[in-house]
Amino acid sequence: MLKLSILRKKGGGAGVKANAFPRAVVESLVDRGFLERQRRDGNRKTIHLRLTEAAAPVIRYGRAVQRR
Repeated sequence: MLKLSILRKKGGGAGVKANAFPRAVVESLVDRGFLERQRRDGNRKTIHLRLTEAAAPVIRYGRAVQRR
């Protein structure tokens, strides 16, 4: 099962870029096959993320837990 944890240090984690954590999470989900990146023509800065079929069981589990 997919498990994400966030560790925070006092002082805001000096020396860590603000976008480093989300980038690492996205990379991990892409590597596991849960997300696909899609770039738009003519826009190098925008990347659309799309859930794959492999993510469906994780999403169902998360929704079931939320309903409890």
